[in-house]
Amino acid sequence: MKAKWLVVSLVVSLVLNLALVGFLFGKASGPPPWHRGAFDPVAGLPRLMGFLPKERRQQLMEQHPRRQLRDSLRDMRRAQRAMDEALAKEPFDAEALATALARYRQHFAAGQERSHAAFVAIAAELTAEERRSFLSSVRRRGERGGGRKREDR
Repeated sequence: MKAKWLVVSLVVSLVLNLALVGFLFGKASGPPPWHRGAFDPVAGLPRLMGFLPKERRQQLMEQHPRRQLRDSLRDMRRAQRAMDEALAKEPFDAEALATALARYRQHFAAGQERSHAAFVAIAAELTAEERRSFLSSVRRRGERGGGRKREDR
């Protein structure tokens, strides 16, 4: 009976240790590749607009659906998979890789254009005071994130 509990304790300990190691490895390896892109002003917008009352945030975000932005991201991921496939293909086809890269650039540019248009539309609906508060929020986030401290102009 004592040996049985010892074995159960050992198995539980092993499982917990493996889970902890997996968690720590995941945290240390950083964000997934699709989160390592360039700054997308709309992606973190709800968090940056935390200074607004919840109802106002929801009103602004509901008026500008993010479905098109999600579709753009899906297209970019498909283009990234095409690049991966072109790199892994044997025999290597440089023209296929160049085509995949060109398609990625097109999707990236289109996604940025949609994102920026949504950002401008939302910013246009903010009051002057809300825009100042938004700029303050962006600057604070940049300073916390290790970004360079910007001088007031």
